[in-house]
Amino acid sequence: MPIAMAFAMGLGGHLYLHIPSLGVIPMLDLLAYALSVILLILQLPRMGRYAKRSVFWGLAWSGAAIFAGMMNFVDSRYFFKCVVIVSSSWAIMLVAWRVLKADARLYLFYLVGAGLGGYIGLYYFQPGTVLAKELGTGFKAIEVLLEKEKYPVISRAIFMAGFLPICMVWRKIPAIILAAFTMGCGFFLLLNGGSRSYFGFFLVASVGGFLVVTMPKIARRVAKHTSIVIFVGVLGAVFVFGLYAHLAKSGALGEGEFKKYEAEEEVKMNSGEGRLSTRGSFMETWEVFKKQPWGEGGTNIRHSVISNSMNCEGIVGLLFWVYFSCQVLWFLKNRMSMTDRYSFFLILQVMTCCWAMIGSPFGARHIYFVLMMFIAHCRDNPCYGLGTVFDVSSIPHRRRFG
Repeated sequence: MPIAMAFAMGLGGHLYLHIPSLGVIPMLDLLAYALSVILLILQLPRMGRYAKRSVFWGLAWSGAAIFAGMMNFVDSRYFFKCVVIVSSSWAIMLVAWRVLKADARLYLFYLVGAGLGGYIGLYYFQPGTVLAKELGTGFKAIEVLLEKEKYPVISRAIFMAGFLPICMVWRKIPAIILAAFTMGCGFFLLLNGGSRSYFGFFLVASVGGFLVVTMPKIARRVAKHTSIVIFVGVLGAVFVFGLYAHLAKSGALGEGEFKKYEAEEEVKMNSGEGRLSTRGSFMETWEVFKKQPWGEGGTNIRHSVISNSMNCEGIVGLLFWVYFSCQVLWFLKNRMSMTDRYSFFLILQVMTCCWAMIGSPFGARHIYFVLMMFIAHCRDNPCYGLGTVFDVSSIPHRRRFG
């Protein structure tokens, strides 16, 4: 039963229902809304310190959304929509805490469900963006999906829903096979016109996972230093996008990708739209923040989760994502080096969440909040997942887990 619940949680996070009065909402969100108050009353006293903090930050974010909406006299429709979207944070966290509490491996089943759910969502129970495109063009949704959206979903489905279960069963799978398959998924989506960012995620997951599996002690020492982690991340990004540029300009990715690369470079030079600050409208958000540090309320969508939260919910919206980033950084420093063969999948998931926070709109938001509860369980219970998700064979017995 717990496995089915974890799988359904991942599946439901990517499958959407159209409700006339509310719009298009993921199935998981609807379940979380329905159970949120009951779970809050029953579970909050039993939660650990970090789980409570995560939920409290979600509640504070919802309070900030209400306050900003009232201060700016936001139209009731958008006021309600904004509060509902923001409240999915603590509502989903409450469901995730209950589902993941029994066993850390349930997070892996959640990833399997999420991978399959994303693929099913290409054809059935599509998200609002796909439905809007379908209605606007008159074609079937799958025929009008941008390729850079379609192939990352397919590659993640192959990787998470297909390859992860194999790794869960085959415990002695060679590291070189894990790394090669991970890298292969990245090149699969790139050669089919997929996004460069996801290509980079797969490559970094391939290299990082190989290091964790083959040299866990070195990986642990490197991860302990925040400055080194940041330096390696920046260096990896430069290498990945440099590799893509070389492949695209040389024609190795085909004529279509070569023309797309040239066109995108011309747009960047003329308008600056390739810069991350422009992509997320951070300067516009900063101007709003200076005038209204509590936010302007509503659902003014930026192409960045953190920028949009800061714009609409002000300082509290920003602080929520700062807290999220601190949780992720703790996990990278204290647990990622112990994930062995699962590191390939967890690195990809963490990178997806971090990139979506910085440079993508608020899409499948469950990925952030379920990850927060998974990390909270790790921090509240030092023995959580040891011997299952986290391999401690190379860790000295005297080491105290943080």
